[in-house]
Amino acid sequence: MELKPYLTILWRKKRLILTMVLITMGIVSIGTFVSPPVYAATTILRVAASSGGSLSYTDFIYNDRLLNTYTMLAVSGPVLDEVSQKLGLETQPEVQVEIIVNTELIRVTAEDPDPVRAQNIANTLAEVLIIQSKELYTGGGKSTKEILAEQVAQLGAELEQARSEYEQLVAQSPHETERIAAASQVVELKNETYAALLKQYEEARLQEQIRANTITIIEPAKTPEAPARPNLLINFGLGFVLSLVAGVGLAFLFNYFDTTIYFAQEAEKWSGIPNIGEIPNEKGERLLITANDDPMFREAFRRLRMNLLAANNPDEPRTILVTGTGDKVGTSTIAADLALAIAHAGKKVALVDCNLDFPQVHTLFDIPNETGLTDVLTEQSSFSKAVQEIQNPTVKVLTRGADEKDRDFWELAPALRTLLNYLPTNFEVVLIDSAPLLTSAGTALLAEMVDGILVVARAGKTNGEALRDTLKQTANLPSRVLGTVLNRAVQ
Repeated sequence: MELKPYLTILWRKKRLILTMVLITMGIVSIGTFVSPPVYAATTILRVAASSGGSLSYTDFIYNDRLLNTYTMLAVSGPVLDEVSQKLGLETQPEVQVEIIVNTELIRVTAEDPDPVRAQNIANTLAEVLIIQSKELYTGGGKSTKEILAEQVAQLGAELEQARSEYEQLVAQSPHETERIAAASQVVELKNETYAALLKQYEEARLQEQIRANTITIIEPAKTPEAPARPNLLINFGLGFVLSLVAGVGLAFLFNYFDTTIYFAQEAEKWSGIPNIGEIPNEKGERLLITANDDPMFREAFRRLRMNLLAANNPDEPRTILVTGTGDKVGTSTIAADLALAIAHAGKKVALVDCNLDFPQVHTLFDIPNETGLTDVLTEQSSFSKAVQEIQNPTVKVLTRGADEKDRDFWELAPALRTLLNYLPTNFEVVLIDSAPLLTSAGTALLAEMVDGILVVARAGKTNGEALRDTLKQTANLPSRVLGTVLNRAVQ
């Protein structure tokens, strides 16, 4: 896949991309500097779900559930309300709780415009969680240790009573052996039960101590020195990346719907005929090859001359109309430079300015325009007197001459046809600069009098519809379209 077409699109739409970046970065800048600073304080808690030893799969599941339980509990309404009450806050604090992966640790982050208050919120929340951890297992009722303690106390009293009855029986009735044996058996049975219950009580007490230490503070929150938001680096970095992506996306979207012609291939696609000339973009004022020392510029017109006039071709056009797809596409410049390029090949060339509304040929060659084409057509001057010479002796220039805007072009048509029949007898090639074919009825009439038509389009200015519509105007003409020329093409 070639990158050049895509890079060309991006370069062509660079103003759109730059505008998108500047607008986005401006919005980001305003939002960043207007937003009040927010500080973040973090407390690290450990949830020790197991007392040690080997762990089973069930233990892992239990540990995971316990971590998630505390995570949800930390952001619950009652816990946040209690924190607010302890700190005298009017609203619930903004808190984020997350489990640190592959650990027994929970990270509690509190955010607040006041750095000290953010620290207090994080530490207070940790303390509230520790206090409520006991209720998490007891459910607010009696614990197993308390129940067992009551049973141990009750059984201890019964054991003391049984011992007292046994001793009293032995002292008062030593001869009643059966009653003494039964009382001894009762004491022994209660003693065994008491010992087993006491063992359960000790186990429950130890387990409750372990549970009491289930959640502990590993690292208390400290007073943050720098605000967590807004983050200048992240805001501007992310804003730049997103604006650049959006600008590039818009560039390709606009290019998809853009029918402006930039390349010769696009001109051929819209016109359906070959593009026989691609003139490079010249940024300076030297638009004539006599003053332009750019070798690419000169070579472009040599190629145009070669494509237009094949060597020793008896069917090559003698009279060529140079017209454009619209105003300011460079029709006059192309006609003038083409005349010079043909003259350099040793041919006698006549350049006629038939753009009656906006003549430019005399300006390009810096020659007078008092007498010219209109004077010849109205028989106010002869061709030999009106035609002018330039530095190249094989090129003759007939400027427009006197302003004849009030005269209908149809009135001049017979005389113009006579002139165009006369010129090929004295010149090998006759080039006629004219107004755009789409906007000038005179150009449409003139197109019927020539051998060939050369259509000029300007890269970055002419759109495909204009070129296509211009070619439609030539569909029923006897003159053939020689091809298109793309002016100011990007190399």
